[in-house]
Amino acid sequence: MEDDKTGTFNIQIKNTDTEAPQITTIALTPAKTVYNPGDKVKIVVTFDEDIADNYPPQIKIDGIEDVNKTPMTKQNGNAKKYEYDYTINANLTQEGTQTITVSDAKDSAGNKITSNSETKMKIELKNTDTIAPKIKTITLDPVKAAYNPGDTVKIVVTFDEDIADNYPPQI
Repeated sequence: MEDDKTGTFNIQIKNTDTEAPQITTIALTPAKTVYNPGDKVKIVVTFDEDIADNYPPQIKIDGIEDVNKTPMTKQNGNAKKYEYDYTINANLTQEGTQTITVSDAKDSAGNKITSNSETKMKIELKNTDTIAPKIKTITLDPVKAAYNPGDTVKIVVTFDEDIADNYPPQI
């Protein structure tokens, strides 16, 4: 009979994921240069890896109107994209810049984002712009030397600033 061999050995399970998740983008929709009181803004944060369901990113908004740390919602079941719907207070009485900070997210291995990521959004009061928009270009399609009665012509007017949806240009 062969002698039984016994011994002691250790098993070490290593967590191979030691990298903290990184934010690749923070997008505001609609993408505008300036937002107004009452505007609805979707804030979407994209990560380079899946975020654990029990550690969603937290969003905080500071500036002229504060939003305390709030968990973001996974966008359409995608664990790399999280969103937050923000409506700017319609009764704001001052202009300024909002700082949007994203923090606290962890991946499934427990790695936490190592630094807060920020983006800024500028808010102006609606009636403080006292300079009328200026026409930058007017183009016609098709371009012809002369037009005849009955011709259909597309007219494209480009302005030097955004035009409010409720005040479309008139011909």
